[in-house]
Amino acid sequence: MKTLQFVLVIFFATLIISSCVPARQFEEKKLEADRLRKERDECNSALENLKSHTTDLEVQMAQMTKDIESLKEDTTTFGIQYRKIKAKNDDLEKTNTTLIDRLNELLDTYSDQNENLTLALDEKQRLLELKEKDLNELQTEINEKEQKNSQLEKDLADREKRVKELESKIAAKDSVMNDLKKKLNDALIGFNSDELTVNVKDGKVYVSMSEKLLFKSGSTAVDPKGVEALKKLSEVLKKQTDISINIEGHTDNVPLGGNSVPKDNWDLSVLRATSILRILEDNGVDQKKLIPSGRGEFFPVDTNDTKEGKAKNRRTEIILTPNLDAIFDLLDSE
Repeated sequence: MKTLQFVLVIFFATLIISSCVPARQFEEKKLEADRLRKERDECNSALENLKSHTTDLEVQMAQMTKDIESLKEDTTTFGIQYRKIKAKNDDLEKTNTTLIDRLNELLDTYSDQNENLTLALDEKQRLLELKEKDLNELQTEINEKEQKNSQLEKDLADREKRVKELESKIAAKDSVMNDLKKKLNDALIGFNSDELTVNVKDGKVYVSMSEKLLFKSGSTAVDPKGVEALKKLSEVLKKQTDISINIEGHTDNVPLGGNSVPKDNWDLSVLRATSILRILEDNGVDQKKLIPSGRGEFFPVDTNDTKEGKAKNRRTEIILTPNLDAIFDLLDSE
């Protein structure tokens, strides 16, 4: 309001002064006065608006004053709460500081552990590479062994085939020897078991003839009954084309006395075997198959401490052995 009055005083002063100036200037001043009046009116209108606004502001201010008082009361409450919260916050900051320190310690520890783990990992990687290398070498070895196994399986199949062939030939030889034993038993029917026996042992046929059947004590000449037995034996043997015939003379352990011939049990056993060979040869047995030998007293079949045992030991064995060339050929081919 005072500002407006001041403006009016200035205006009228200016107007009085302007009366002394020329008319052109008066007109200018008049226009200026009109403008100022217009501005005054605008100012008055603005002033009224300001008054209205001021009233509103005063109302708002009163409300704000009331609110401030209320806020002051709240501030006291909030202050108490703030101090409590601040105390808690300080505790949390201390805890946080402790946790940060602990975290840094853990990070340092983790860094060391990580370095150690890295070294361990590098070592494991090196070992893994070595194992992979070993695995590749092992795989190569396995492949080579598989090839060898394949060859071994083939060789095994060939061996099994040869074994079957061998078993077949052995079975055939056994069959031949059993058949030969039967033929000999049939041919030698009528002779007692204490005179001669026919047995199959180890794939061979043993014809064991006692001294009682063949010879008188200390003699190398075959008795007639023995000659008869040998003739019957020859009938079977000369038909066998695939055997060898070993003639073994045996004695007891009683030494021969004096300077007679034979000189001892060795001599006696050899001469008796040769006598039997002559009879077999004379009766058609191929001499190339005949093998005489003397065993003396060194292969007894019973004790020499009894009369009966000595009688059993004084014997001649004709051992019939099958020709095993085909079997040996199979064995040599492996």
